[in-house]
Amino acid sequence: MPSKRNRRAPRRAATAAAQLRELREENAALRKTVRALMGRVERALDSQGTPFSWFQAAAKLEQTVRLRTRQSELLNDRLKRELESRREIELALKQAKRQADLANQSKTRFLAAASHDLRQPLNSALLFLESVNDAAMTPGDRDLVHRSRLALAALNNLLGTLLDVARLDSGDIEPTVIDFPVTALLERLGPEFAALARAAGIELRLRSSAAWLRTDMHLLETVLRNLISNAIRYTRTGGVLVACRRRAQGLMICVYDTGIGIESTHLDAIFEAYYQVPGAAHRANTGIGLGLSIVSRISQLLSFERIVRSQPGKGSLFAVTVPYGTPAESYS
Repeated sequence: MPSKRNRRAPRRAATAAAQLRELREENAALRKTVRALMGRVERALDSQGTPFSWFQAAAKLEQTVRLRTRQSELLNDRLKRELESRREIELALKQAKRQADLANQSKTRFLAAASHDLRQPLNSALLFLESVNDAAMTPGDRDLVHRSRLALAALNNLLGTLLDVARLDSGDIEPTVIDFPVTALLERLGPEFAALARAAGIELRLRSSAAWLRTDMHLLETVLRNLISNAIRYTRTGGVLVACRRRAQGLMICVYDTGIGIESTHLDAIFEAYYQVPGAAHRANTGIGLGLSIVSRISQLLSFERIVRSQPGKGSLFAVTVPYGTPAESYS
């Protein structure tokens, strides 16, 4: 994070630039005054014409020119100092930006490496827990397993979010656009999030489509993962529905929930990084406010239309419209 001194540097640079403009204007005014005095003296000489009057005019002119010359020298000194100060500020700004860029690159590399390495054992742990036979357990053991599933799922989701942010911040994501059936994506997400929904005590339903899409499959998966996990996180009763609707411009993949809903005044702000809807932050497992920011950034990258509708206390709809693809005889 930039230091307080670095944050002040742009303001100091702006102040220095304003002072520099004022000094140049003063210098121009002084030159204009000297020219006016010279003209007045020449007119006086022409009108009076006596040697004494010439002497008086010359003495007065010398005194005035000496004064104006001194003022001009002082002004030039101030200009030099201001220019040197401005150069120092610009150099400090460049150094601060270079340090911030290096720090950001180090953070991005660390997050990418740490998140990727930690997700492997977490995914394995989640699979082991899902294979446990709840029916053979005592009520106390079932409760412990249930809590373990929720905790590991939350941690896995957090690490996935950090990895997504690191990839987007690095700026080196090149979409790999292919044609694929939407069922291939939803069938992979369904079992994973169905288990998470069961652990949260709600129902997850999926209604797929025979449509084919043309986009980056993995980035679209990241979008849907964030939308579905958000819907489950903020739904206490009822359920979540993932459905597809055909539209002229593409397939609209919708995520409906019966959760807490969002006031209309917050519908734009929720896509900003780290934004938390007032009143929702006190709930357990609310995340860190990056999921919808990732959805927004990937949607812009892939030119998805983004849709959001919500009613407080009744639930929300989040959706993206994805371009249609061309069906193929075989898909792997």
